[in-house]
Amino acid sequence: MNRKLRLQDICQSGGQLVNPEELELMPLPYPYDAPDLEPSFVPVKDSWREKHCASLDGFVGIDTLVRPENKADEEKMVQSFLRGMEKVLSEETNRSWLQPLLLSLEYCAKCNTCSDACHTFVASGRHELYRPIFRSEVFRRLVKKYQTTGGRLLAAFVGGDLELNWVGMARLGELAYRCNLCRRCAQTCPLGLDNALIAREIRKIFSQELGIAPKPLHEKGTMLQLQTGSSTGITKPALLDMLEFIEEDIEEKTGKKIKFPLDKKGADILLTHNAGEFMAWPENPAAFAILFEAVS
Repeated sequence: MNRKLRLQDICQSGGQLVNPEELELMPLPYPYDAPDLEPSFVPVKDSWREKHCASLDGFVGIDTLVRPENKADEEKMVQSFLRGMEKVLSEETNRSWLQPLLLSLEYCAKCNTCSDACHTFVASGRHELYRPIFRSEVFRRLVKKYQTTGGRLLAAFVGGDLELNWVGMARLGELAYRCNLCRRCAQTCPLGLDNALIAREIRKIFSQELGIAPKPLHEKGTMLQLQTGSSTGITKPALLDMLEFIEEDIEEKTGKKIKFPLDKKGADILLTHNAGEFMAWPENPAAFAILFEAVS
């Protein structure tokens, strides 16, 4: 049974908001729906629970979000988060995304049309914590309290009745990574509002203002992309070697000599593959090459 969860609970210390063992999860499809095939939840180690924030749902998604040693350091982190919030709401520092962000914050009708489109929410047994607008509403109320005129004085009247602390900030950060930014919510919203954008802006505050992001995504993904041009770390010479291998493999299997047109000027079509396909599934780029050669 899902207990009634209030928005204010996210900032309340003590206890875990959701016990995954109690979620009425969507059953796995056949043939994986057999009881002995469904994996059980592995509890977080006590050492991780003490060091990180596991009080959202018993999982740690941000391995670099470390619990401060004292109240003073907690307050510093909260103030850094609020500074980051101010920046994502500023045209000077977030011009590209400010308009859709403000529209999503201001015009949500709470109709919950997005909920049925969210696979995370549906698969969780429709638990309130994973509802797309739950996370967005927490952020919306924090914006109204800390970034609007009269927000602190008239918090209860302007929808800003949340008092941010480290627990609430850390849980909100974790909750932003329970969304995988698929944006199905934006596609189904009758107003075209984007809860995934709000989740991404929360992630941005943690990453750019506090220097906090999951290592597998940041160091092994974003930084590799910036340094090498590929999220897998493949350099251009390495890619050329892989393409040569795929070309030879195509010729061996089909008898056709096909060249991959890399960075060809005047081309009519730009085809971008998942970077991992060249390493793990070279038959996929090969199939595209054969098809394009056949229709050219």
